[in-house]
Amino acid sequence: MSSPSVLFLELEKRIGELTEKFVADQVAAEAADIANFVPDLDRLAAYRLLSHAEIEDYLERKARARINILEGKLNSNSLSASGDLSLYVLAALVEETLPFECPHDENKFLNRVRAVVQAAKNLIDNNNGVKANSFMNLSIIAGKMIYEVDSALASSLSSFGTSRGDVAHRGVGRTSSILAPSSEMKSTLDLVKHLKLYFYYDPMEVST
Repeated sequence: MSSPSVLFLELEKRIGELTEKFVADQVAAEAADIANFVPDLDRLAAYRLLSHAEIEDYLERKARARINILEGKLNSNSLSASGDLSLYVLAALVEETLPFECPHDENKFLNRVRAVVQAAKNLIDNNNGVKANSFMNLSIIAGKMIYEVDSALASSLSSFGTSRGDVAHRGVGRTSSILAPSSEMKSTLDLVKHLKLYFYYDPMEVST
C-alpha cells in the first residue's frame, strides 16, 4: 500500500466537508425516525453535484500530475525511450505515434513525446465527466496500463455520472433518482474508498 497523494488527501477532506454540510444531519434524522423522515432534496442534489465535481477534478489533476512529471523530464533531458515504456500506451490513447526505428533516434523520439504530451493535455482539458471512457482516458494518462483499469470502478463512476446528469439537466423536482440520505452518502464515500484502493493499493505487495 503506497501512501495517498496530496491530491487524494484533498479529495478525501473535501468530500468529508460536503458530507458534513449536506447529509450527515439528514442521515442521523433518517435513522432516528425513518417512518416520518422527509429528506431535503435540494441539499441532497447539491451533495451529489458537488461530490461529482470534486471527483472529476481529482481524476483530472491526477492525470495532469503525471503529464507535469513527463514535461519536467523532457525539459531536463532526463527522459528516454527505455525509461517509461508506458509512453507507447499513452501515445496510442491520444492517437499519436512514437517511432520504432533502427537505429533509434533519441531526438526524434523525444520530439514525438512532446506531441504526445500536448495531445494528452488537450484530452484532459476537454474532459467532461467521470463515466467509463473518461475514467479510462484519465487513468492511462495518470500512468495506468489498460489491463489495470478497474472495470467495476468504471461502472460505478458511470452510474454516478448518469445520476449527476439526471439532477443537473432535469432538476430536483423532476427526477426520481435521488436516494435516501444514507444511500447518497454511502455511494459517494464508497467511490472515494474505491479510488484510494485503485491508485494506492498494490496487490503485488501482499504476500501469498
